[in-house]
Amino acid sequence: MIPFAVLAISIILFTIFKLFYPYPDFFSDSYSYIYGAYRGLNINIYPIGYSKFLSALSFITRNDILLVLVQYLLIQLSCCYFYVFLISSITLKPSTQRILFLVFFLNPLSLYISNTVNSDALFAAVSLLWITSLLKCYFKLSWQQILVQALLVVICFSIRNNAYYYPAISVISFFIIRGSIIKRAAGMTLPIALIWVFVFETQEASVKFSGHRQYSMFTGWQLANNALYIYNQIDVDNSFFPTKGSKELNGLALSFFKDLRTYDYNKFLGGYVGNFFIRQPEAPLKQYFSKKYESRDERQYVLDWADASETFRVFGQKIILHYPIQYMLYFVVPNVKRYFFPPLSHLEIYNYGDPDIEPIAQRWFNYKSDKVHCISPTLQGAILFLFTPLFALANIAFLICLFLVIKFLAHFKDNRAFMFQTMFAALFLVFNFAFSIISTVNILRYQYVPIYVI
Repeated sequence: MIPFAVLAISIILFTIFKLFYPYPDFFSDSYSYIYGAYRGLNINIYPIGYSKFLSALSFITRNDILLVLVQYLLIQLSCCYFYVFLISSITLKPSTQRILFLVFFLNPLSLYISNTVNSDALFAAVSLLWITSLLKCYFKLSWQQILVQALLVVICFSIRNNAYYYPAISVISFFIIRGSIIKRAAGMTLPIALIWVFVFETQEASVKFSGHRQYSMFTGWQLANNALYIYNQIDVDNSFFPTKGSKELNGLALSFFKDLRTYDYNKFLGGYVGNFFIRQPEAPLKQYFSKKYESRDERQYVLDWADASETFRVFGQKIILHYPIQYMLYFVVPNVKRYFFPPLSHLEIYNYGDPDIEPIAQRWFNYKSDKVHCISPTLQGAILFLFTPLFALANIAFLICLFLVIKFLAHFKDNRAFMFQTMFAALFLVFNFAFSIISTVNILRYQYVPIYVI
């Protein structure tokens, strides 16, 4: 009965939502994913999984409403799978079950995530399926469950870089799960082996396409962005860098930071939403890109992005590896606040408040014009702003509950299923926390899956 109730509720909510938001939401990442699908690429700026999803769906239709509906139903049904597992594996009061039902299936964030042409909805749905499948292995360690969770990890890996820590969670979980040594060893190694094959094939496609062996063309940009966050706290010159491109980028960075007042600049960066050095045209990365390349079309833009990413990777790695303490103090530590209070970023305003979309999106969805609209561009920010403090409160509540479980361990230790699920949740959140503060500037949509785990 629960799946049918969830499906009915989802259809009703979706229908009402689409009256207010007839078009999907777009932002810069959207056009990259669409281009990857449009050209059938096997390598792109971001992991290729979502572009492949768009391509597969296009065999049925390119209707934008169907895309949003499929994304929303994938989230809702994966949540349903997770919810049914939880209430069947843990004894919960009826009132607690009803609260969980409301949180899972009446969540407005799910509608807005699904309404965006971006990988977040698909990644969340597959991640929840993987989490549920892995937890099920504790109760029944079958070859089927081992294979399913391994395949789901690889799919997650192909969709978003946030899945980088998923294999580590699988390995630790199978180390704890009871069962035959052969099955547990298979559970640990199969995901890693499949991911290695996928990464290798992706890198081979990258070499053929751009001449660079890359898994994701975004990695170099992210590393250089993170390094530039600590640039005014270190002292480097051109002799520090091994390549001509990294030396040129360093020269642009020196010019950019020359006249900055350190206190005001650090305060500004602390309040900036997203990756400043990737997004802002006056920052060294975009200055290098615009100076070095003249992208004549979309394909050339991707090739240029890949070439720049290789230069930025050298620059970023050199700084981060040589100055790990400064990186911890001036990038990681300030990012802790962004983790607990993640800003909405593009979710705050529909289509960045712009009525226009890029030509590639108009072509893909067969729109008659390049205009999109909704009831109010700022309405979603007014609805979703509460999720930032709620995420902080949820983390605090989880830490309190975890403390109580540890304090009264004798009371819970006989309930091995509960202890395993608690351990898994703690493990997932610790890895997610570490990844979020070390690898990028945190925003709310990166924490959509952890919201359900908490």
